[in-house]
Amino acid sequence: MNWKEPILELYNTSKTLIVSPKQFWESKVEAISLKAVTQYFMLFMVLVGVSAFVGGWIAGSKYGTDYWFLLFKALRDVFQYVVSVYLGCWAIREILAIEADKKNVLKLVVLSSIPAFMTTIITNLFSGVYILELFSLYSFYLMYVGVPYFFEGAKKHHFRFAGVSILIMIVSFVASYYILWNLLKLFYTV
Repeated sequence: MNWKEPILELYNTSKTLIVSPKQFWESKVEAISLKAVTQYFMLFMVLVGVSAFVGGWIAGSKYGTDYWFLLFKALRDVFQYVVSVYLGCWAIREILAIEADKKNVLKLVVLSSIPAFMTTIITNLFSGVYILELFSLYSFYLMYVGVPYFFEGAKKHHFRFAGVSILIMIVSFVASYYILWNLLKLFYTV
């Protein structure tokens, strides 16, 4: 499989989304396929996992070079995003009781989470730069801007809809972090 094309496409999509989100949402809502969004998500999850493993190995831990701990920590980071994205998609559809296409909800959640994925990769690799996690908050702005382009009913109550969607994503992320961190602690006392 040729990985160069999807990675370059992911780079260009991410750059366009971050630099000019309104123009991106206007032009790309229908243009980006669910397959492309799924590829972006999978590539980011691979990068998150690898960065957690490599960053933990470089920084070391109180367990030394316990590769099992590093592997579990990397898997925890990946599963945290997978669970929070899919839980967030489900909750947005169910709690807001919208008649939205599942594909559109997934597109909105994954594409607006790109800054969070990127900051996680950077902070996993370089410990001590956790202040960069503040850039993850830009994901909320991307979701706020993207909501009216995906859901017709959201245009009327844009602020409420985006606010509830953002709150749902925060709760799903925190819940998945708490559950998966406690599962990791079953194996290791951190």
